[in-house]
Amino acid sequence: MAEPLRKKISEMVAEFAGDFIRTGDDARRRQVNLQLACTAWNLANLPKSKRKKAFQKYLDDFRKMNSAANVSAVEFNLKQLIAEKLAQFPRETAIIVSAEYKDCEGEDRIFVASVPLGTLPPAGGAF
Repeated sequence: MAEPLRKKISEMVAEFAGDFIRTGDDARRRQVNLQLACTAWNLANLPKSKRKKAFQKYLDDFRKMNSAANVSAVEFNLKQLIAEKLAQFPRETAIIVSAEYKDCEGEDRIFVASVPLGTLPPAGGAF
């Protein structure tokens, strides 16, 4: 019996965050929403013991870089996206390293590059 085909990470992102991504009015805003969804994906893949600290660090860094932004909305959306990722794909642990949104003749397309958890060097580390 053949093993069922595994979904692509891009398909999983579209499933758990597609509605959120599409709340963007244009391609630029949808790219921003996709980036937030990918951040949520990666945070969700951290061990629970490290997730809260990483979540708070992300918000602190976001606040520093985007002083005029609505941080509470970002925090709300991030929490919702993390919960949705964990509910739909709890065993998928790949880390998303880049993602791109494209509007291809009126059809939303998401392109994602990912690596297995544990294959990235530590922050600031060399390959």
